[in-house]
Amino acid sequence: MSSNSLPANDVALGAGRERGRVAAVPRWRDLVASEWLKFRSLRSTFVVLAAVSAAAIFLAYGSAEQTAAEWPGPGGWMKQGIEPALDAFYPPGFYTVMIMIGVIGAQIIVSEHATGSIRTTLIAVPRRSRVMLAKAAVVAGSFTVVGAIVTALCWQTTLAMYSTRITAYGWTTPGMARVFAATVLLFPLSGLIGLAIGTLVRHTAAAIFAAAFYFWVLPIGISSVDDVLGTHVFGHVANVLPENGWLLLITIGNTKNIVGGHPSVIEAWISYVVWALAATAVIAFVPRRRDV
Repeated sequence: MSSNSLPANDVALGAGRERGRVAAVPRWRDLVASEWLKFRSLRSTFVVLAAVSAAAIFLAYGSAEQTAAEWPGPGGWMKQGIEPALDAFYPPGFYTVMIMIGVIGAQIIVSEHATGSIRTTLIAVPRRSRVMLAKAAVVAGSFTVVGAIVTALCWQTTLAMYSTRITAYGWTTPGMARVFAATVLLFPLSGLIGLAIGTLVRHTAAAIFAAAFYFWVLPIGISSVDDVLGTHVFGHVANVLPENGWLLLITIGNTKNIVGGHPSVIEAWISYVVWALAATAVIAFVPRRRDV
């Protein structure tokens, strides 16, 4: 029997069901808007971000001030060895910044598991991957903005400290575009990795420990093993991490100033992309296989 011969009530019922199925598919912009509302409603997140940003700027101030005070250094060697980006983005300090960004990313999902709100969300929107990808989009977008602000302020602070003694560097210094891009993108990358950690771990203390282990212990500890054993095996493992790639990308002078072996610029960018894709895959697909 053709659809034209069906009773009018059956036709209307079928059309209503079809509209219901269409309406059940959540719109991407609605999911992102909902996740952004959750993100900005957590006041503690913005307090921590403000503290982390202030700490990064203070470290840039202290490091650049010390370099300027010692300029040009014994025998003028600093004229050949200075790395302004290592003053602006003091690596040990930025490792801590990455830990905090990762912890915030983890807490976004861990807090929902702790309160049970994730269940309510997934009842309303059963498509778990879409919900989690919306969270990832909010994390990536928010931390990109934060990264851009912190990067700009740290560099400007460094230039201000250099201004009276070191005048060879500025916003248009060759290589600075790569430095800015690498540092800005390090923020959303850290946030995505933290969100992936939270997706896997689901407990606050364990997520904090895992973030600290990933962002601090691995890049420093693995390379230290090579120093003890006198090999380069573990150094190659450490080079897979985005932290080591970032150190190379922010170097605009002699890369031998960096202790240890590091990947090429291309390999460093590949590391960024691979870790971002891996974190996104964990965020999107792991919740589909686990109860909430």
